[in-house]
Amino acid sequence: YFSKLAHLDLAHLEDPEVQNLLTKARDTFPWRVPDFIRLSSYFFSAVVTWGSIFAILAPFGWWIPVAITLAAVPRLWVRTRGGNFQWSIYGSGAPNVKRLWYFMWILSWPPAIREARIHGASQPLLEKFKETQQSLFDLNRVPLDRFMRLIVFPILFETGVLFAIAVWKAPEVLAATMTLG
Repeated sequence: YFSKLAHLDLAHLEDPEVQNLLTKARDTFPWRVPDFIRLSSYFFSAVVTWGSIFAILAPFGWWIPVAITLAAVPRLWVRTRGGNFQWSIYGSGAPNVKRLWYFMWILSWPPAIREARIHGASQPLLEKFKETQQSLFDLNRVPLDRFMRLIVFPILFETGVLFAIAVWKAPEVLAATMTLG
């Protein structure tokens, strides 16, 4: 980031769009590597968990872990499709997002906090900040509600498959022909 910034043409430093982009980059670039490590950790943890569950359930019938995995596919598909929603929040209300970034900066930078308190501008700035947050929430409420309605069906389907397998295997467990431990 800094090496590219050091070689940036001076005319670009006067462009407000470039300034907005530089501010976003400055605020987000330190988190890229830790975020990548965190997401990689989640992925590998999920793979190990899935492999362990597959190995534990396979002795009860090879088809059980396969059925459970296939039952989880719709939920994973909806979550993957809805993952873009998180980033579309910031793109759909771009002017308000810029305003939100500005308020976050001005309400957290110590010299600006001092100036706002001296001039009695803290409360109006906080009100504008909350207004901007609410407008972004209102703008994205419909897609959020749609996503929340869609995610319910795959979860219910997955739970139904697990319940059906448990009910189907319950007589063997109750007759002591199969043990769970």
